[in-house]
Amino acid sequence: MTHFAFNVSLIAKILVLHAIMESVINVIKDGFQILLKEFVIQHKEINKQQEINNVMIATKLNKMDVFYLNFNARIFVNHVQWDYV
Repeated sequence: MTHFAFNVSLIAKILVLHAIMESVINVIKDGFQILLKEFVIQHKEINKQQEINNVMIATKLNKMDVFYLNFNARIFVNHVQWDYV
């Protein structure tokens, strides 16, 4: 094999390896982009669920506050009525 043929063969092998490495890098990059998109979607869903939970908790607390307010108002009214009867 001549020196020229060896150089051409070496350059061809390097170009093939470069193409393979570039393909592998693109596949890995695409995989990470998919994982990142999935993570963002899941994070948004978790945030939505947390907001729903916060609203439900706030609603329950408001209902409890109204219940205790009514309960205390009844006790107060009954107390006042008995005091002034």
